[in-house]
Amino acid sequence: MKSIMLPKSQACVCMILIPVGPEYFPECLNLIKDKNLYNEALKLYPPNSQQYKDISIAYGEHLLQEHLCEPAGLVFARCGAHEKALSAFLACGSWQQALCVAAQLHLTKDQLAGLGRTLAGKLAEQRKHGDAATVLEQYAQNFQLSVYMTHLFLHVVCFFH
Repeated sequence: MKSIMLPKSQACVCMILIPVGPEYFPECLNLIKDKNLYNEALKLYPPNSQQYKDISIAYGEHLLQEHLCEPAGLVFARCGAHEKALSAFLACGSWQQALCVAAQLHLTKDQLAGLGRTLAGKLAEQRKHGDAATVLEQYAQNFQLSVYMTHLFLHVVCFFH
């Protein structure tokens, strides 16, 4: 593959990304990654294009490497990469966003219950016992464990007051 010559200015680089044609997009995507030009490049493509999705996925993966799970999940969700968004939201315990994305995935009742248990475990690790109890009660259909988590949450609250 013939390599294209690119100017040093990031603004100039972004301006030539679209006109070079789709055959150079993989090389352009590598440049976007190398120069951290995600935001600039996303402005150049329509949101429903495959290039926009590819850049968004690369950007989300970059954010995950930077331990920015919630913003990564939002980027993934915006481009329709719902499985990746769910994984990112699970990683940071962002249970409301995880459940919103799960609705887009049309999970079965059993899958949703499993997701609820996973989320509750992650929330309990983060000492968010009240949220864990809510998730268990409403999504995992585990009322006994929900009562236990609520009791634990109230005990912790009383201990610190």
